[in-house]
Amino acid sequence: MQHGVLRILLQTQANPHRLKLELTESVLAEDVDAVVCKMQVLKAVGISFSLDDFGTGYSSLSYLKRLPLDQLKIDQSFVRDVTTHASDASIVRAVIALGQGQGQGQGQGQGLNVMVEGVETVEQQRLLRAYGCDSYQGYLFGRPATIEEFEAAMGHGLASLNLWRGASPLGAFTAFPGKYLASKSSSALSQPPWVNI
Repeated sequence: MQHGVLRILLQTQANPHRLKLELTESVLAEDVDAVVCKMQVLKAVGISFSLDDFGTGYSSLSYLKRLPLDQLKIDQSFVRDVTTHASDASIVRAVIALGQGQGQGQGQGQGLNVMVEGVETVEQQRLLRAYGCDSYQGYLFGRPATIEEFEAAMGHGLASLNLWRGASPLGAFTAFPGKYLASKSSSALSQPPWVNI
């Protein structure tokens, strides 16, 4: 994996600091020590990592401690009923706190960025914000676009992507093909695009 990514970076002269690779939990079913070594090689050149769909597969709290992650993405299955089911709300709140606290006291900065997937209503977004999360993905912010639609929209400015139903009540947003990120914090607007591996 790491050799292919490094080769592409060399060929394209892309800035590795602008690349975030998403790992699915199924990667954790493999040799975790080997995965960590590959991730460390890529992190050394500036690539960041996100653990996608957290909570749906092989994840363990020990993996959060071992993997050199930058971001944790809470799976949408926990968000769907977050405003109506206390158990979903408790799980989401705990994962947000866990992710944000990961690394603190270990010289690793402020913990992981926590993003919540599948945000579809203003009520969900407001509750998640109250829990301390300020990074979101979901249909509330926009629908996936084909690369052609995205490129055409970029030629006319992001507003032509029709990312929002009416005026956005939630703050500043940025979009990437097929994925959307919303954040009330300006630092999140500089997050790199995602690559699934």
